[in-house]
Amino acid sequence: MIFISNLGGMIPRLNAAMLPDTAAQLALNCTLWNGDLRPLKSPLAVVTPGALGGAIKSIYRIGMALPETQYWMAWTTDVDVVRGMIAGDTSERTYFTGNGVPKVTNLQMATQGGTSYPVNSYALGVPAPAAAPICVPNASTAPAETRVYIFTYVSAWGEEGAPSPPRSVAVTEGGSVQLTALATAPGGNYNLVSKRIYRSQQVAGGAPIYQFVAEIANATTSYNDTLKSTQLGEELSTLHYAMPPASLTGLVALPNGIMAGFSGSDLYFCEPYLPYAWPEKYRLTTDFQIVGLGVFGSSLLVCTKGSPYLVTGVHPDGMSMERIELDQSCVSKRSIVSVGGGVMYASPDGLLYVGAGGSRVVTAGLYTRAEWQALDPSTINGYFYDGKYIALYAGGGFILNSIEDTSLTKFDEAVTAGYSDPINDALYLSIGGSIRKFNAGADKTYTWRSKKFQRFARPMYACARVDADSYPVTLNIYADGVLKHTKAVADEDIFRIPGGYRPREVEIELTGTARVRMVGLADNPKELKIG
Repeated sequence: MIFISNLGGMIPRLNAAMLPDTAAQLALNCTLWNGDLRPLKSPLAVVTPGALGGAIKSIYRIGMALPETQYWMAWTTDVDVVRGMIAGDTSERTYFTGNGVPKVTNLQMATQGGTSYPVNSYALGVPAPAAAPICVPNASTAPAETRVYIFTYVSAWGEEGAPSPPRSVAVTEGGSVQLTALATAPGGNYNLVSKRIYRSQQVAGGAPIYQFVAEIANATTSYNDTLKSTQLGEELSTLHYAMPPASLTGLVALPNGIMAGFSGSDLYFCEPYLPYAWPEKYRLTTDFQIVGLGVFGSSLLVCTKGSPYLVTGVHPDGMSMERIELDQSCVSKRSIVSVGGGVMYASPDGLLYVGAGGSRVVTAGLYTRAEWQALDPSTINGYFYDGKYIALYAGGGFILNSIEDTSLTKFDEAVTAGYSDPINDALYLSIGGSIRKFNAGADKTYTWRSKKFQRFARPMYACARVDADSYPVTLNIYADGVLKHTKAVADEDIFRIPGGYRPREVEIELTGTARVRMVGLADNPKELKIG
């Protein structure tokens, strides 16, 4: 007899006749997470973003405390978005890369003045003045000290950039200096409103220490410094700050207020809790071109076109990078997913897991390398939701119940982008230009097809039974690959199967929306009785 009471998922690499008795050749649009067969729900329509002039490839919901129908930022490029960790910020400052130069926006900027979000944003960073100020002492007597002057630009958010080149001037002790050529901020989409002037006495054998002199409006280009040394303010803290590279991409957030991104084979870190400042001294370089980044705990996994690298540390100036001796390149940036204790990504051989406990190809028992390559893993877009890795690709996707799972299920939605929302504990998908909530709508019609059970040319089974929560459930019976019998099962009663043939192989297929606990075929009705 055939008696299946714990319906399982697919193991594509195994021959259909060699599958475990509970496994499936096909498990489509179903969930098997509870040991029985249940329908996957259709994605529930939430909102349709403003027209973008192309297929949506990235989505993110800003306004986290607002209803899920508001406000969805969407792009036609691969964009990485990180909520800023800014002390006292109530504006939901949000940073993103992958859409031109790195940018920053907030809830008000992103949502006011249009319907295609983000409506407005600033280029990320505060540029340094290109030229030193001109310094003219106001005293004509013999100089007694040499001062060094610099100035910086400051944004409306209080962000201060790196300083201008220095200018030294000989001054009578306690004398004043007229500063000119304090250039206004450069053109561009920056949020700059003022300048800060600093000065220092030249220190023999060491770098000068710059102290605050004054803050002036951006439009002001001159200033008369009459302060004595004892009147100077705090020391300049932005000496080594820098703009992020214009090509920075792959933005991720680490603990301790650190963001990381990459350009080519270079890895960059921002100053902790200051996402606009990306000091060059924090840069690390890999042997291979970087594809993307993943985070687990306080560790950063750098996925490359060669071996991955593990970066650990609590501050950018103390980051340690170690190459993992693993010949598993990353073939899809969008497949990289942080899964709590590690990171998963698509490699040429399958889905690779790298974590504190080591590394392994999670799908090695599910796909041969050739079968995996046939999926075109370079197109995989991965998400971690409800403890499951969800892989999306052209025309559909598959679901791994956990990184320990030995089977999978498939679904048939054509998804172009997704976003896992930690506030609503939901996965949102872009399907056909609209944003929909995963597994939240009406029940989909599932298809579950068993292994090929060997009958060895004996007479066909005489009867069948389907134990379900509700009915009808459609049962299809195949013999040697040919559909021999279809029945809309109306109740839990045992029913007869037409015979007259001797199959070598038998397959069972279930379709419907009802929860199914058991399906069986037997030669004698007594064999299918329960209890």
